[in-house]
Amino acid sequence: MVVLVCCLIKNSAREKFANWLNGNVWRIWLLPISLLAYNLILMKVTHTWQENDFMLLVGYFAAPTLAVFFYSLTPFGKEKSNLVPLIVILLLWLPVELKFVFQSWKVGGASYPFITACAIIYVLLVLTAFAESKICLTWHWSKDDLKLFGKTFLLLTALIVPVALFTGFIKCGISPSATKYPYLWPLVLVAIWFAPALAEELIFRAGIQNTLIKWFGEDIGWVAASLIFGLSHANNKTRTREVLPNWEYVFFATIAGFAYGWVYKKRKAAGSRNALGTSALLHALVDFTWVTIFAGE
Repeated sequence: MVVLVCCLIKNSAREKFANWLNGNVWRIWLLPISLLAYNLILMKVTHTWQENDFMLLVGYFAAPTLAVFFYSLTPFGKEKSNLVPLIVILLLWLPVELKFVFQSWKVGGASYPFITACAIIYVLLVLTAFAESKICLTWHWSKDDLKLFGKTFLLLTALIVPVALFTGFIKCGISPSATKYPYLWPLVLVAIWFAPALAEELIFRAGIQNTLIKWFGEDIGWVAASLIFGLSHANNKTRTREVLPNWEYVFFATIAGFAYGWVYKKRKAAGSRNALGTSALLHALVDFTWVTIFAGE
């Protein structure tokens, strides 16, 4: 799954798959069938087969596929539309967010984000094939991408860290796991970039922000997507607050969302081929810093 995601991050590979899907609207059904077959094999191999769980996955992947399939058959679907990202994103994101569908497999006491990987693959292919806006994701980061990423990370750190320390939202202290296994830090950063950073950037920047900008303009779309990003973290518990909704988390996530959306918007407007990868890199480094350096009890 990781290899497939890595291949699809390459723009040329993603477009080849997407063009093949777009050549015949019926081919889109091969995408959920393949993902479901993969999960079925996984369930059997790991002895975690549950009929109810599998039927939930069938509905999970069938719903966005049905929506895109029937939309493609309408006169409006003859041309690419900015409705497609919103339809796909909501139907893939909300069931997981509302915990109707489990987020990962638990095998041998460890969790593996296979469902997240499947959703990333689905979104990358469908948005490339049927959406009007380009995702702007590849493996190449330009100097300008990295320059804006670095400046924004420093500014975001200067804004958030003092307030978060003052309120007790974060505490200084390196994670015990990070201290015990320092050689794994690069691997952890890469893992965070794939999930949750890339997954959430696909949802909120490539999907929601792109759509809202087309409907309401650059500034309103950016602000609205950032607010939605912040509110989506209301059900996240922290060490300092287990009562939900967690408005403290919403506040800091919203500020971070403004930064991620700003980077994506600026780099896309500048013609960057990797605007989404850059915002995901910023997102990943923020999360990585939080779970390693500010993990004090």
